[in-house]
Amino acid sequence: MELQRKAIQEDNLNVAYAQAIRKLSSALNMCAPSQCAPRVRAELLRDLGAMHFLDGSLEESQSYFDRALALSPDLSLDRSYSTAGMEKVWAASKKGRTASAEDAPRPSSASSAAASTETHDTSEAQAKDARAPRFWVGVWGSVDFTFVPTADQACLLQPTSLAPVNTVGYFCTDAQGNDFPSRSDGGAQNATLDTNPQFGDALNLGAAVGNVRLGGSFDLALGDNVLLGARAAAVLRTYPGQAAQSQGNGFSAPIHLEGRVTYLIGAHAMSSVLAPLLLANAGVGEYDAAAPVRVWSKVGSAPPQSSNVNAWAVGGPAFAGAGAGVRVLLDPKVALTVVGKFEASFGAKTPALLSIAPEIGVAYGFQ
Repeated sequence: MELQRKAIQEDNLNVAYAQAIRKLSSALNMCAPSQCAPRVRAELLRDLGAMHFLDGSLEESQSYFDRALALSPDLSLDRSYSTAGMEKVWAASKKGRTASAEDAPRPSSASSAAASTETHDTSEAQAKDARAPRFWVGVWGSVDFTFVPTADQACLLQPTSLAPVNTVGYFCTDAQGNDFPSRSDGGAQNATLDTNPQFGDALNLGAAVGNVRLGGSFDLALGDNVLLGARAAAVLRTYPGQAAQSQGNGFSAPIHLEGRVTYLIGAHAMSSVLAPLLLANAGVGEYDAAAPVRVWSKVGSAPPQSSNVNAWAVGGPAFAGAGAGVRVLLDPKVALTVVGKFEASFGAKTPALLSIAPEIGVAYGFQ
């Protein structure tokens, strides 16, 4: 029974099916018909068939399933490793089984481990513990690399409304994080800015480091391949001004709220040591990124003066995205995920803001 436990709870979860087969074969050889209950031998034969199936040996799998059901016709597959394909092979064995005696291997030694029928209950309890957890809670973090748009005059404002001249989502701030030009001086500072696009605050299309997101996660496993989850996070490196939100752009709080669906690729993926994944997500949150820009201003007859400010591309409040990556089981109850996401934030009065966001997370699972 100890060999069976190690084969199913350790080797199987580590996708070491050849090792699991060796342990189960040894257990079956030790478990002579005169010393083990038929039910115990049937469970070992069933587990051998399952490991052969997962290892790609369909013929061997069918043979062991036939022998297991001949000993115990009411036996069922263990949920800790069963898959849709395996269920079909098992069903075929059930339909075609006969009452013939089991052609089982003989014990290789006179000394063997005795097992009573009570061990069946222990085996079922162990199998339950070996199942992949349904609930996962964890922490995660990501960094946005945002594609900032082209603009000839990123900071210049309309004289009357004091709305930005640019229509692509830029709002400027000075070195102290104040709105630039000031909206509280009736447009006096704005009137000093050079209106010639050649000497103004021009920006070209490129990528800028955007927000950093740090938060918590919750996922519910729906079967062996799908995780339905939620994310919440604090958003760092955010736009410090007031003008964008007051004019209906962006999100008013530095937070991130997200719903997510993750699909793990492969058979028995939830308990696989390594599983590729695809995801889709959507929610609300702050999305912005700053690009440095030089502006020129002229007061009276004094020579033009230049200053460096930050032009913030502001998006949101809504976003949607997709991504791909890998999930690694560091332990049957500890999962590491590394993904790359492509996201678009929209809902502002300006075009959608596009970002690439690498993400890493660690989650703990429980039943």
